[in-house]
Amino acid sequence: MIEARAPLRNRSDGFSLVEILVAIIILSGSLLGLVAGTFQAARYLGDGKHQLTTWAAMQTQMEQLASQGYAGVTSGSATVDGHPMSWDVSGVDPKIVVLVAERRSRFGPAVLDSLVMHFSAADTL
Repeated sequence: MIEARAPLRNRSDGFSLVEILVAIIILSGSLLGLVAGTFQAARYLGDGKHQLTTWAAMQTQMEQLASQGYAGVTSGSATVDGHPMSWDVSGVDPKIVVLVAERRSRFGPAVLDSLVMHFSAADTL
């Protein structure tokens, strides 16, 4: 004998207020995390742009120093594309050129970047 059972209808249709509040809290937390991550990524991209332009200016200055020839390379300073930099020349053969540039950082005080070139009397461009 097969017994027919009536479907259980003890559950109410829809969502309870508690379920809706929990869902809103979870979604809000997720969205806030995404927004914070987006702003952090934008900060890092902006700092990367400053770093890239500084390194390009340093490379330009180092190439300009190398184009002066071995005898013409002496210590000095300049501003290249808005980046203040200075360089010290030491040694005889090879001459060691240490170029230091200052760049802005969004994460705190200014940052000093350095680039070193060993320049031999035999080197020519």
